[in-house]
Amino acid sequence: MTSMWMSGIARSAQRNGGSMAGGPPRAVWHITWDALDKHGRLPAFDNVASYLRNVGYCPHLMWDPWSGRIVQFYGAEESARALEHPPGGVETNRMGSRCIQVEAWFSPGCVVNGKTYATLADTPCKGLEDIVAWMRTLGIPDVWPSGRPQWSGNSRSAATWRGKAGHYGHCHVPGNSHGDPGPMPSGMFAGGWQEAMMGKLPTLGKGDTGEHVESVQGLLLARSHPEVHVNGHFDDVTETAVKAVQKWGGVAADGIVGPDTWPVLLRVK
Repeated sequence: MTSMWMSGIARSAQRNGGSMAGGPPRAVWHITWDALDKHGRLPAFDNVASYLRNVGYCPHLMWDPWSGRIVQFYGAEESARALEHPPGGVETNRMGSRCIQVEAWFSPGCVVNGKTYATLADTPCKGLEDIVAWMRTLGIPDVWPSGRPQWSGNSRSAATWRGKAGHYGHCHVPGNSHGDPGPMPSGMFAGGWQEAMMGKLPTLGKGDTGEHVESVQGLLLARSHPEVHVNGHFDDVTETAVKAVQKWGGVAADGIVGPDTWPVLLRVK
């Protein structure tokens, strides 16, 4: 069964997470973007984590891309608090059945071990494959619905944000003004994801219920099946949509979401 907490990492559970609004599952990537000292060094990782806890604006994960160290603040079933949510605007922190927010410990131009790093993509990105593999078990597909983040020219389409599963930068979220995380690694979805995913995702069919069914339904919505409702119940409508996706993906159209169908649902279009 999928864990709402990543295994093998530190936990610093917070008590101010919220419930999710439902819809396609997604991830949002941030950088901490802290001021650097006169030598170009970042504030200490633990100091930044402490600050986020003190002000009550924690993400799900804070990640050190040089060492691979990760701290988790909320379970995947809860909303984090790292996005702005202007009154009357589009839902942000609570959007989706999952909305996993990651803060990379990084600022443009930081100096680590004598080397200057202009973008997060330039760092070793240790631990990134583990984070993405965990996200896949939550039903988050390997795709940037608004395009891979850049420093400028990013889209903040409310329609895309509401309706598409996948990965977003803070720069893509409606109602937010931040331009991070900047360029992300072009190969971040390349590592043996099917092997990492299989064995962790259950086989599902008509009559099943629960969080994995919600993930399936969110992925079906992202694949242009608006008739599907994210309700956690594998009903007739869900089964029909699964069969349509299976036909598109060239696998047996039996309505069962198993080892052959999960990769099709998660496949980048």
